[in-house]
Amino acid sequence: MPLSQKWRTLSLQVQIFLPVCTVLAVGLLLSYWHTTTRVQEAAAVTANRWSTALVHAAGAASANALVLNDLASLEEMLLATVKLPGVLQIEVLDVEHVSLLRLARESIDSNDIRVAYRPAQHSIPSEPRMGLRPVPWGTTHAWLSWEPIGQGVALGYIGLVFQHETHQAALHDIQREQWWLHLGVGFVTLLTAFYLLRNTLRPLRRLTHHARNLPQNTHKPLEHNSNSREVSDLTDAVNLLHKRLRSQIQQLAFSEANWIAVLEGMPDGVLVLAPTGRIQMMNAAARQILQVEAGAYQNEDIRLWLPQFSAQWTDPLTPTTQFEFAEDTPTQQTLALRGRLHPFPAEVSLSFVNEAGLSQYICLLRDVTERNRIQQKLVERTARFHAVVDLSPDGIAVFDHRDQLVVANPALGEMLGWAQAIDWEDLSLAAFERYFAGLSENGQNFPPLADGNASTRPEILVLEKPRHRVLARSWRRQSGEQAETVLYFRDITYETEVDRMKSEFLNSAAHELRTPLASVYGFSELLLRRQLPADKQRELIQTMHDQAGRLSRIINELLDLARIEARRGQDFDIQPCPVGELVRSTLASLVMPGDTRQVDCHFEDENHLIWADREKTRQVLLNVLTNAYKYSPNGGAIELHTWRESPPLGQARVCISVVDHGMGMTPEQASHLYERFWRADTSGHIPGTGLGMSLVKEVMQLQGGSVDVHTEWQVGTRVTLRLPHAQATDR
Repeated sequence: MPLSQKWRTLSLQVQIFLPVCTVLAVGLLLSYWHTTTRVQEAAAVTANRWSTALVHAAGAASANALVLNDLASLEEMLLATVKLPGVLQIEVLDVEHVSLLRLARESIDSNDIRVAYRPAQHSIPSEPRMGLRPVPWGTTHAWLSWEPIGQGVALGYIGLVFQHETHQAALHDIQREQWWLHLGVGFVTLLTAFYLLRNTLRPLRRLTHHARNLPQNTHKPLEHNSNSREVSDLTDAVNLLHKRLRSQIQQLAFSEANWIAVLEGMPDGVLVLAPTGRIQMMNAAARQILQVEAGAYQNEDIRLWLPQFSAQWTDPLTPTTQFEFAEDTPTQQTLALRGRLHPFPAEVSLSFVNEAGLSQYICLLRDVTERNRIQQKLVERTARFHAVVDLSPDGIAVFDHRDQLVVANPALGEMLGWAQAIDWEDLSLAAFERYFAGLSENGQNFPPLADGNASTRPEILVLEKPRHRVLARSWRRQSGEQAETVLYFRDITYETEVDRMKSEFLNSAAHELRTPLASVYGFSELLLRRQLPADKQRELIQTMHDQAGRLSRIINELLDLARIEARRGQDFDIQPCPVGELVRSTLASLVMPGDTRQVDCHFEDENHLIWADREKTRQVLLNVLTNAYKYSPNGGAIELHTWRESPPLGQARVCISVVDHGMGMTPEQASHLYERFWRADTSGHIPGTGLGMSLVKEVMQLQGGSVDVHTEWQVGTRVTLRLPHAQATDR
């Protein structure tokens, strides 16, 4: 390459410039070293002369005071010396190098002297090495000179620390000469560098200006206008970069347009925030949610619309290089301000983007007012559903699409005898059917669910465990992938029993009513069609009269029983009543034709008070006494006892017991005692309707009392009535 072309290269120009600068720098260093040497020599000579004279004078003046060990006089003589300009400290040692006296300035610029007799520690090197030497003093340097005291024989040693003003002035003069020399050399160097680099850097500045304006000069490439080969190569590289940058700017503009279109079309609000919390961009959904005009949000603080926005939301975020919201992106439930005034519930998700040194927060904003309202309604509806299911007296079981039991209310658990320890939550439908089959009558199979979406009619199931129950089952199966099966069980044991009792009652009532009616109808027909003797006619009429009376008693007792059951004691007049008065009034109305026996009464206290309806209780006692007479036809005493019993728990009661010594009942007969129209005497010789004891039990229960029967075949029967005891103050 020709020399003229090589000179145009920037590398050659720099290679020439650097040695020149190096030579100049070496010259400056040599000059500085020479000047420093001169300063040190001048300082050493001056310090040596001045300090030697000063120390000799101080030592000669201190000899007598040291011989006399008069430290006060020694202090007085040395005090004037330590106050001399430049003197910092004077210290006197004995021959064993033990400090006797120290006089020192508080600081270099202070005139205050600090005196110490026999100090424990040395502030300067304590070994009295004769001659002058530099020592450190605070943040600067000083000179130390030791001299012996006395002539011939050393009486001690005196040390002096000082800084010499003349030495400092000479040093400053030399340094001033150095600075002027340095400035001159530097000025020459700068002129040379400026001349060499001016032409070299001019094309570089042109390239820099062009590079800075590349976004604006997308259609203007840079022209070659330099003698430097490196600059020409750099110009070509910048033009290539310019071409590629123009293509990338076009792509970025297209991508930005697409990105803005996507953001503007998003249903959720999107805000772009600076690290300081200032809003840089807000899409249409966010503007609509927050009721902000376009452009009115630029560089505004996000807390104007999200007052609870804080660093606690942004600190845990991990920087990413792209706009994304992962499934684990932290979500904040907060209150936002619509139009900066009206609060509403909002959900905020944040993502921290750090790409090419640009840090931004992407904030996803959702108005959850409607969602919260729906969720609240769902919660309320679910709570109502669970309350209805839990409080329902009917059993409910729900199986999910996997036929696993997910809901079973307490009523179903009570029906099936489920204990608390049974883990029924993972029970399958098949296992549920097997469990149900084990409770059914005679272990019969559980009727499977029929095909279809719902049962057409309830299925009747009879359970024998944990106790006898009759259940009506209905079911419904939803369609779809998440189909659930709902089983509904209604306990119809009572209804079934009522139907059975109603049928038996109708059969018994029809039988009991038909018998006297048949007699009345038959005998009346006989009297109409035949002429009978007067005595025979009277006999038939008497029989018709007796059967009509029996029919009347049956109807009256049926009406009384029906009225009591229907009103459930609402027409009872329950008041405190003396048991003696009640018993005696009942015995007074007791008439048993052809039986002269009297009731043998035994009262613990006739004044015991009971809570009872007088008329209803008198009717109950009259039924019991009548049965005692009727079922002891062969005679025997009839006894009545009253007493008061006080159980450990509960209310005290007054007992009325009627005892006969008649025919009694077998255990099998006694089990049917309270059934309507059931009678222990099947011969028909003992009059009665079979409704008396049913009436007795119903009246006693409605008054808060009870009836107990203890009977033994061919021995007799004891009937005990228990009624609540009343206090005298209750009357």
